[in-house]
Amino acid sequence: MQDDACAFAASNRERLLADLAESGGLLLRGFSLRTALEYEQVLQALNLHLVADYVPGDARRHHKSEHVFTAADTPRQHLIAPHHEMAYTRTRPGIISFFCVRPGGSLAGPTPIFRTAKLMDELEPRLVERLRKPLKHERLYNPQVGAEFTMFGRFSSWLIDALVYLFRLPVLPASHFAAWPQAFGTSDTAEVEARCAQQQIKLQWVRGSAGAHAWLKFHIPPIVRHPRRSTLVPRARGR
Repeated sequence: MQDDACAFAASNRERLLADLAESGGLLLRGFSLRTALEYEQVLQALNLHLVADYVPGDARRHHKSEHVFTAADTPRQHLIAPHHEMAYTRTRPGIISFFCVRPGGSLAGPTPIFRTAKLMDELEPRLVERLRKPLKHERLYNPQVGAEFTMFGRFSSWLIDALVYLFRLPVLPASHFAAWPQAFGTSDTAEVEARCAQQQIKLQWVRGSAGAHAWLKFHIPPIVRHPRRSTLVPRARGR
């Protein structure tokens, strides 16, 4: 039950967080949680600092509760390759937690989690030294979902999505990537500019037939120093 899960999290908080820091990941199961809100309350019992947004988001997702949202609103046959979460941004979450409401079927498999920090021990020292230099990252957000297909007609993005879902194609649908109003959670350009300035992101508005595109430019380090272990860990986006 939810109360049992919250009580377990609260009474074992120090041990759970210590085990998480040591192993890099924990799997908790056997609790009867049924909703995103119940899951969120367990995280609150751990006294974690929860965030209510995913800015700037890469893929489309929607909230299930104030601090819980879907991983990605993509068809289940689409495979999401291993990657570092939010590696394309200047700020990243310290802890990521997943909650499975319904076990996946034959096409919706598990979510593997592994510790990429171990890769650093296998890299040559000269490569590690090269990775210390920041990488330039650029991303162009469309004004609306599927706007990149407007040259072929507004109907084309819907058609592409229909084909992907109908034939279960293992490719990204046209509506996978978030438009900038979804990525920033607002259609107010001034607020987008303020958020970019806060994260030291250079923003340029590019006019197009479907509206203004948001062109983001900034530098991010491929490797960073772990806040607790003081060891170097990768943070670049791997595919």
